[in-house]
Amino acid sequence: MYKQWMEIHRNMERSARFGIGNKIDVLFLRILELLRKSMYTPINKKILILEEVSDYIDSFRFFFQLLWETTGFQ
Repeated sequence: MYKQWMEIHRNMERSARFGIGNKIDVLFLRILELLRKSMYTPINKKILILEEVSDYIDSFRFFFQLLWETTGFQ
């Protein structure tokens, strides 16, 4: 999935790529990092990490929708 995102990110116009595109990229990488971390975390701490992932996913969806609506990117 990240590989597909990188293709989208590369093809954005410059202003979107270095603005909202970077914000989305940071969120995406943080989500992946936390998911990897949760695989090796005890169950009692895993819930906290997955709640944090959920928050990041909400932000990711918001910014991706904003990108979609403002740039007409398809």
